[in-house]
Parts: sequence; C-alpha cells; structure tokens
Amino acid sequence: MYYKITRSTPLFKKLQEINKGIIAARCAIMDTLKKMGYTGKFASASSSYLVSCDAVEITTGKPEGWKVVGESWQQLYYPKVSNKKDSKILNALPRISNDVINKPLNFYFHVGENLTCYHRPSLIFSDNCVLVSTTSKEYAPVDGMKEILESEYIKLEKQINAEKA
Repeated sequence: MYYKITRSTPLFKKLQEINKGIIAARCAIMDTLKKMGYTGKFASASSSYLVSCDAVEITTGKPEGWKVVGESWQQLYYPKVSNKKDSKILNALPRISNDVINKPLNFYFHVGENLTCYHRPSLIFSDNCVLVSTTSKEYAPVDGMKEILESEYIKLEKQINAEKA
C-alpha cells in the first residue's frame, strides 16, 4: 500500500524531524570514520536499526586488529573484540532504532508473502511530502496519511529523485 503525507500535517513535521536526526547520525558516523582514515562509508546489517555502523569500508586492505565482514569484494571490516580502541569508538557511534519511524506510523514487524519480513515501511522524504510504502494489505494508516495509487507513488518518487539529483 502506498501513502502520501503532505506538508500541512503534524505527522509530516514529526517525520521531517526524525529525518534530520537520521541525516545527522549518518554524518556523525561518516565524519568519525574519515577521521580514523577510512572512506567514511559504512554498512548497516541490523534489521532493528535505521542507522547503525555494523561494518566499515576500508579500501586499503584489512588493518591489524580488524576482521572481514561480508564478502571480500565488499571491503567491509569490523574491529575484533581484542581491538578495544577501535571497538570503543565504533560502539559510541549513533544508532537509531526502527521504532523511531514505526511508532508514529503505527507500523509493526510482520511477515508477508513468501515469508518476507518487514521491519519498517519504506519512506521517501522531500520538502513537500513524505511517501510511505508499507507492502502490507493489513496496515491501517494513521492521521495525516492519504492512500495513493502505485502509479502516483512512482510518479512522485521519480520527481523527488530528480530534485535530489
């Protein structure tokens, strides 16, 4: 199911504040990683978090005290437990739980067709609206959400992506 949240609603304002926090958290992680001498890119593997640093992109090869995370071609690493200095730095980085988005939207974990797990809805932010895709036929929208057709969602998504480009 597809929804649009317009600028005039309190829900829009709440979600925009949440988005500002997400952007700030990602920037803080990237800045910390760059100060450590890395690219600043990171991966979030946890299905419980919108933002978390669960792996660090390191293009110069595996540093001493780090372990490979994922496939070798991904160049993703994480400090070993024995690497207390870097572990402490990464453990102090911001983490934002799915609940931050799920609670205002009254969205809950569910299992869809073919046992697909949904931990949170998909959101696309713009200055004029927030688009929400729940992929759930059982979802009941909250105040401020207007159900839209998939065709309108796709059209608005393309417009938003063109504005960001």
